[in-house]
Amino acid sequence: MASRKSVGRWLAAALFAVLAPAGTAAQQQLKIFDSHLHFNDGATAAYSVEHVLDIFRRSNVAGILANSRPNFGTQKLVEAKAPGLWVVPFIRPYRQLDDVQSWYTDPSIYALIETEYKRGYYRGVGEFHIYGDAAAGPWVKKTVDFAVEHDLTILAHCDETALELLFKHNAKARIV
Repeated sequence: MASRKSVGRWLAAALFAVLAPAGTAAQQQLKIFDSHLHFNDGATAAYSVEHVLDIFRRSNVAGILANSRPNFGTQKLVEAKAPGLWVVPFIRPYRQLDDVQSWYTDPSIYALIETEYKRGYYRGVGEFHIYGDAAAGPWVKKTVDFAVEHDLTILAHCDETALELLFKHNAKARIV
């Protein structure tokens, strides 16, 4: 049978364990970098930039790789210049949902990329979708060369064949 003294020590230790702070210092909350954020036309219609920025603040999001369809959503996030939020804007080669299937054959999309780049703040091109031999086309090559020439990273959703063709267009490309 345990002595009264050992029960007292056990009770004191248990109370200390429950009431004492866990660890010597409070654990620091981690910051989040969202590496794939779309602020597309549907989202921009439903949520104000202020609402989205508030969600980021409350969720401890410190940075985003932003792209949108059309690029208007990305522009709004960049131009908000939210304190404590690092926005890494990418040019998305889509004006509308149908462009996902045809951007790589449409010369007006390349013109869109050139025009958007003139805003002066884009760090990449994408996200775009490309699969198989579709990546061999001349507008894709021009896009890859444009990205390399302007030190832009490419964000591609692609298969292995398309990835090899993207690098074949320009071995200096940086592709995520």
